[in-house]
Amino acid sequence: MKRFSLVLISLTVLITAKAQITKGNWLVGGNGNFSIIKILDETTHYLQLTPNIGYFFFDKFAAGLEPSYVYNIGKSEGTNSIAKTMGFYFGPFVRYYLLSTDKPYNILLEASYQHGWETKADRYIKTSYSLNNFSFAAGPVIYFNSSVGLEFLVGYAQSKYTGETFHDSRLQVGIGLQVHLEKE
Repeated sequence: MKRFSLVLISLTVLITAKAQITKGNWLVGGNGNFSIIKILDETTHYLQLTPNIGYFFFDKFAAGLEPSYVYNIGKSEGTNSIAKTMGFYFGPFVRYYLLSTDKPYNILLEASYQHGWETKADRYIKTSYSLNNFSFAAGPVIYFNSSVGLEFLVGYAQSKYTGETFHDSRLQVGIGLQVHLEKE
């Protein structure tokens, strides 16, 4: 009986929940992305944490700013060489929600550009880079109530290093939590 009650309450919350994705509202939250990159003989585990703040300029369309903290560890095959990279990025994002504003779920599309700095260090050398990061993501959002949504994102990102001939591309999987603040 307890299970049935819990399922019934959960379904009621999901059916009645809808987000404030209409003009004039604010978006505050963030997400975390994870990916594994393999370049030549090096495998890198990549983690990016990105808080954000945005504003709905139109129904279902928001734009804002997001800083990111990046940490990754790369290991070369056949050696004990490990390189660690830390970085900070900052830039604008835009996002669009595909379904109507009264649904307890939605699908979002997001694009962002960030400029940033990374420092890579192994046991022999420490190098700093400036870079431009472009990313695109999409995925479902499930709203717990009229203010809070849980996002599951899959995306593509590319970092182009300033003054260098190389860049990296990666597929990312992420999860995020957004709070939609209703205008007064």
